[in-house]
Amino acid sequence: EVVNSEKLYHKLKTITTKNNYRFIEAKKVFTGEDFGFFTDKYEGILFWLGACSENCLKTGLHSTSFLPDEKAIEVGIKLFFQLI
Repeated sequence: EVVNSEKLYHKLKTITTKNNYRFIEAKKVFTGEDFGFFTDKYEGILFWLGACSENCLKTGLHSTSFLPDEKAIEVGIKLFFQLI
């Protein structure tokens, strides 16, 4: 199970709002994710950056045809930099 840090969750929400990015809370889902082993031991947060282009809406995240929007790289760097 991935357990997000409440502190990091609220920090990420504040950062996205301050930078005029949309913050959409994801529903709880049953998926397999190794990141949960890290959040058992260390404070962490798992989130989706929202890098999906029109193409990946049809193919899905784990498809060989997945081609994220490169603009998301700069957004991701900003978010991670501000989180640390």
